[in-house]
Amino acid sequence: MDTNCIGYNVDVSGCSPEVIKAITQTLSRVKEDLQKVANTNKEENKKKDANKRWKPKFGENYFRIDSCDDIALLRWDNDIIDNKYYNFRNIYKTKEEAEFEVERRKVMIELQNYADEHNGETAHPSDAFWIAFDEDDMSITVETESYLPPVGAVLFSDADTAYDAIEAIGENRILEYMFRVNPKYMFRVNPNKELHCNGDCECCDEYDPWDEEDED
Repeated sequence: MDTNCIGYNVDVSGCSPEVIKAITQTLSRVKEDLQKVANTNKEENKKKDANKRWKPKFGENYFRIDSCDDIALLRWDNDIIDNKYYNFRNIYKTKEEAEFEVERRKVMIELQNYADEHNGETAHPSDAFWIAFDEDDMSITVETESYLPPVGAVLFSDADTAYDAIEAIGENRILEYMFRVNPKYMFRVNPNKELHCNGDCECCDEYDPWDEEDED
């Protein structure tokens, strides 16, 4: 039985042509309305499936990352090992996705290592600085205006250390692998701007010398 189709029969024997016409028009409208509902339901299900984390089907190939950051091609047998990789989020549909994750981990580890080696003392996490993304000019900035930093962010004791870390690890690498910005969209509004100055010196377009005089 095909459950994707619904049929119906109406006995119109003995009905006048006018009644038959009215029934036909009514059924046609009902069919159109039902089809619209069905199409909407299909689109909603597609969106739900697209948001779900990918899981291989039996016999399908997938990629995983080992402890040495090497990428292995495996077949999904739905056994304990396969599901262990899945639960630890070590399942990738393509080799490119796995390669991206390897580089992303490297960037995050390098940032954390830099923070560990160069940070001063921080009395409270609310005093810390972290790296953020400015969507207006597609560039990196350093933030601190929050009671608590974002969960999982690499924390720095001061803005200078954060900007130095960006220079050491590479701004483009951080943009691409930490914030997933397509490399072809990577640009700086003012490429001559000193990265560590944070937009508050004479080399920056944002600098306004009248601010200091106004304060006086």
